[in-house]
Amino acid sequence: MKRWVLSLFILTLASLALQAHAQLSPGKLAKAHANLEGISNCTKCHELAKAIDGARCLDCHSTLAARIKAKKGLHSQRKVQDKSCIACHSDHHGRDFKMIRWEKGEESFDHAETGWKLEGRHSELKCKECHRPELLHPALAKAKDLNSRTTRLGLDKACISCHRDEHQGQLDKDCTTCHSTQEWKKTRFDHQKAQFTLGGKHANVACVKCHKADLPRAAVKSFVVEDPAKGLATRYQPLSFSRCTDCHTDPHQGRLGQDCSQCHSTEGFQGRDTAFDHTRTRYPLTGAHQSVKCAQCHKGQGAARQRPAYKNCTPCHQDPHEGKLTLPASGRDCASCHDTRRFQPSLFGQARHNEGKAKLEGAHQAVACLDCHTRPAPKAALRFDLGGKAFSGQSCVDCHGDAHMSQATPWMDDKGCLSCHSVAAWKARDFDHNRTQWRLEGKHQEQGCAKCHKVTVQRTVPLKGMGSACVDCHKDEHQGQFREEGISQVDCARCHSPRAWKETSFNHDNSRFPLDGRHKDVACVECHAREARPDGTGDFIRYKALGIRCEDCHGEQRTPTGD
Repeated sequence: MKRWVLSLFILTLASLALQAHAQLSPGKLAKAHANLEGISNCTKCHELAKAIDGARCLDCHSTLAARIKAKKGLHSQRKVQDKSCIACHSDHHGRDFKMIRWEKGEESFDHAETGWKLEGRHSELKCKECHRPELLHPALAKAKDLNSRTTRLGLDKACISCHRDEHQGQLDKDCTTCHSTQEWKKTRFDHQKAQFTLGGKHANVACVKCHKADLPRAAVKSFVVEDPAKGLATRYQPLSFSRCTDCHTDPHQGRLGQDCSQCHSTEGFQGRDTAFDHTRTRYPLTGAHQSVKCAQCHKGQGAARQRPAYKNCTPCHQDPHEGKLTLPASGRDCASCHDTRRFQPSLFGQARHNEGKAKLEGAHQAVACLDCHTRPAPKAALRFDLGGKAFSGQSCVDCHGDAHMSQATPWMDDKGCLSCHSVAAWKARDFDHNRTQWRLEGKHQEQGCAKCHKVTVQRTVPLKGMGSACVDCHKDEHQGQFREEGISQVDCARCHSPRAWKETSFNHDNSRFPLDGRHKDVACVECHAREARPDGTGDFIRYKALGIRCEDCHGEQRTPTGD
C-alpha cells in the first residue's frame, strides 16, 4: 500500500513538472540547441528571473569568445558588443529555425564590419563561395562549438588560405606585392628590385623566355576556389644569371673567352661592331672594312657562323673583271689598283694609263673610266681589252664614230679628225671655210658651225647638202612678195648683204612709185603696214601690191564748193 502511494506521488510530481515546462518554454529549440531541451537545462542559458545572459552563451561558444578577446571579427566590434546575443540569434522557434538574423539579408551584409573589406573581384563573390567547410582554418574546423557547414567564422586573410600558391613557395607569401584583387593575372612586379635587374634588350624579353614551366608541383590540398593545378609550375628562383652563358649559347664556342661584355651589350645582342678589337685576329681591319657589319663576312647563325678566308679579296668580293686584270705571274692582284680605304675610284691613274697604248691627253683626261670601259651586258664584266680599237691613238672614229658620214674626207689630211678637231676640245677648231665652195663673208663669219650644220636625230652632223640660197637658212620675212615671176627663189642680195641683215640697198626711185616732194619725208610704216601671216605664226610688212593713186592712201578729196 505504501509502495503504491509513493508511485502515485511521483507520477503527480512528473505531471506537474510537464505542465510547468509547457507553460515556461515558448517553443522547441533549434537543431543546434536541441541537446538543451528540458527544464533541467534552462539555467544553462537563462538566469532565473533575468534575461538571457550573453556570458553564458560564450561559455559554450568558446571559439567565438576567444576571437572576441583577441579583438577579431565582427563580434569584437563595439556596435555588436552593445547588443545582446538574442538580438541576432534568438531561439525556441522550432527545430528548423535559422538562428542567424541578417538585418538586410545575408548578401547585403557589409563585410567591412568584420575588419576585412571586400574589394575588386572579391566584392563580386557570394558568401557561400568563400565560407565553405573545406576552407576553414584547420584549428577552427576541429572546434566542437562550431558547425563547419553553417559557420561564418574560421577564414584566414592570407591569400593562400583560399587560393592555390601557383609559385610553389618560391616568392613572398604576401601576394599583394605583385597582385591585386582587381585582376589576378595583371601583376606589378618590379624586376629592378630583384637580384638581376633588366636593362637594354632584356627589358623587352617575355617572362616565359627565362622563367620556364619546369618545376614539379608539390602535393598540396585541392582548393575548391580554383580548378586543380595541372602540369608544371613556372620556375622563378633559383635561376643562374652570373654569366651570359647561363641563358645564352656561346656561338663562339669559347674561342673569345667568357667575358661577353667585351664585344656585346644588353642594348643589342648582335654585338658592338666597334667594341671587338679585330687587330687581335690574323686579319686586322683597315679602311672601309672597319665600317662593315660583322655578319657581312661572318655569315650563318650561332656556332655555324663561318670564319671567311682572308688571304685575297675574292672570297668576299666578286671579281668584276673576271680575271682579265689579275696576272699571278707578275704579282699583280687587286691591290695593284685598289685599297681598303675606298674601292672606287681605283689607284690606276693617268701616269699608269699613259704607259699603255692609249695615252690620255687633253679632254680625254676628264673622261670617266666607264665612258670607255663599258659593260657589254648589264651584269657583264667591264671591258678593258677593247681588241686594239682606239688604243693606237690614230682613229678617233673607233670610239666616237664618224658624225660626218665620211663627208669630211675631202678636207682631211694625214692627221685624220685632228685636221679640224683637237683632243683639247671636241668642237672643231679654226676651219678655213673658204676651202669649200661657199665662202663666208660678213656676219656669216661670226656664226658657229652648228648654226648651219645642225645635229640630226641620228646624232650626225652633215657637212654637205646645205643650200646656198638665203632662204635655205633664213626665213623669208616678206612672205614671197619679192619673188620674181619664173624664178623659184628670191634674190635677197638685191636689197641685203651679209655685212648687216637689216641694212638694205633698196632705192624707192627704182620702183613704180618714185618718192618726191613731201613723200620723201614719210616714214615707211605709214604706207607699208604690218599684217598677220596667213599661217598664224606672226606678222609681216606689206610691200606689194599697194595702190599708187592718191586716193589709195589719202582717200577722195572734196572741192570747197562741194562739187
